[in-house]
Amino acid sequence: MNANDIAAAVRRLYGCETDDIGPEWAALAEMDLQPGHSTRRIDLLLVRAWRGKRGHERVAVEIKVSRSDLRRELASRKWMPWADVVHRFILAVPAAMSLDGFGLPERWGVITVDDDGTAHHTRPSVRVADCHDLPETAWIEAFRRASRLEARLRAPDDPRAQVVALASDVARLERSLTTARAAADRERSRLDDALELISRVHPAVSCECGTPLTGRRGRGLHLRWEHDGDPGPDPLDANRICSWPRVDLDVLADATLPDTEQLLENHGRALRDVIARA
Repeated sequence: MNANDIAAAVRRLYGCETDDIGPEWAALAEMDLQPGHSTRRIDLLLVRAWRGKRGHERVAVEIKVSRSDLRRELASRKWMPWADVVHRFILAVPAAMSLDGFGLPERWGVITVDDDGTAHHTRPSVRVADCHDLPETAWIEAFRRASRLEARLRAPDDPRAQVVALASDVARLERSLTTARAAADRERSRLDDALELISRVHPAVSCECGTPLTGRRGRGLHLRWEHDGDPGPDPLDANRICSWPRVDLDVLADATLPDTEQLLENHGRALRDVIARA
């Protein structure tokens, strides 16, 4: 389950996906409090379109799909500017994600989303009646986005409208690519940590070409492997010598050590810590 799945489930919960006489709630995703400041962006902003007794209530929804993402969000406190301008603040997470151990702010509500896309309020949010108004920059941003969407709907064959739509798609994909690269860097760092620890307790870390390897911290603190001796033939091209040392994970996973129990006794705690982070 990803953030888009959760956002869609929250929209359905609030009835934003219907368009009969006009839904009670309207929603905008990736809403900027101050355009150009991505650190002040909320995943989903809900506004009650019907005035009712409580007026046009505003609800900010922060979406998290992992405990590590939530931990960073709480540490950064990026949510606080939005908390000042909404009546309610809600955290939306997969139902399978445990919130044990997190000291969520008192006013945060929680919505959980099941695997079938059904959303539930599992912790009520505290309503703040006297929150600040949204800044003018946020309303202008909302109006600009609505205007662009109308242009696309009114003139789907207009090349200029298509350019606008494509530019928006490119910007969205670039943000997704940046996020994916950051996640890949974190995963690589975790794998490096695990492999470095394994290289310390395992006397025979070998390359895919069969040559023993030595691990060293290289540029950017990434683990860099070097052949410990003359490399063998490249596993992908037997006519060439292996020039890119790669750990043979299959051999490493299947390896049996005579002193395995003693090694685990000596290094078990550190190994478990690394595996837990990976």
